[in-house]
Amino acid sequence: MRIEALAKLALPKPVVLVNGAFDLIHSGHLKILAAARERAGDGTVVLALDSDRKVSAAKGPGRPILSAVERSVALGYFPIDYLVEIDSDEDMWKLMTLVKPNLRVQGEEYKDHKTRFPKVPRCFVADRGIHTSEIIRRIVEDNIQQRD
Repeated sequence: MRIEALAKLALPKPVVLVNGAFDLIHSGHLKILAAARERAGDGTVVLALDSDRKVSAAKGPGRPILSAVERSVALGYFPIDYLVEIDSDEDMWKLMTLVKPNLRVQGEEYKDHKTRFPKVPRCFVADRGIHTSEIIRRIVEDNIQQRD
């Protein structure tokens, strides 16, 4: 869905926003999405999915593992109401300005990061689980060990 189209909808409050790459979905992602749905209740969960270009710029060569289309399809099975692709910081600003979320749900690793949107309260989820880069590391190590 396009940001402009989402902004034209009467979204049931509260609107809870989640943002990220969601590449190789794992337990940490599941905890964040479950927390967002719980806090939204009968409101709206919006997932701002980072585009392939944005993920590649942030994470480096070879990322994302799954394309935005593949990630979007997988995320369609989770308790979110709307998914919008974010390609830049400007897109995120536009989304925040037009949708006016009541809450952002993030992994606890972002707790000490300065937010660009201080007027929107944040909730942090302690996932203490695996991260996509760790899954990739394990796959690479297992591949190397199998060749030796």
